[in-house]
Amino acid sequence: MKVWAWTTAGVGLILIVLTYIQGALLGSWADEHATVSQTMPGSGLEFVVAALGVVLLVGGVIVGIRASRSASVR
Repeated sequence: MKVWAWTTAGVGLILIVLTYIQGALLGSWADEHATVSQTMPGSGLEFVVAALGVVLLVGGVIVGIRASRSASVR
């Protein structure tokens, strides 16, 4: 169970990093191309993916720490 918890936390961290990179690329595009007549591409999907990453990271770390403590108590 501990391995899956830390794997889930790792997946959450990867999602957060990839969302950050996507945001940086989108920000660069906006700086270079955005004018009054053009709108930035994108949707709320990035926020959903980032929120999922945070939930996976926090949940995985909490479960991983609890599994480590319960294994050391036994």
